[in-house]
Amino acid sequence: MYEIHGADFFEADGPPLCVFRMPKHFPEEATIMHTHDVHELMILTEGQTTHVLNGKEYPLFPGDVYLMHPGEYHTFRCEPSETMTEINLLFDFM
Repeated sequence: MYEIHGADFFEADGPPLCVFRMPKHFPEEATIMHTHDVHELMILTEGQTTHVLNGKEYPLFPGDVYLMHPGEYHTFRCEPSETMTEINLLFDFM
């Protein structure tokens, strides 16, 4: 498992916020179990997947929203034929 650091995404002179869209076909590293040192808000906009959050599985469908707190670990379980698109917001309250 690895940790994603918000500082790698935030601009040095900007707010601690990063918004990006993940592609329909995730790169393999995007489906590896990981954690964050910041909050992550995820919005599924297309497709479906299984979200594994802290060891529990949740089916996700378009319109579903998840808020993950720092230290929670998660990944996505997708079949090779499945596609999905999500919008991610990484942010830090501190």
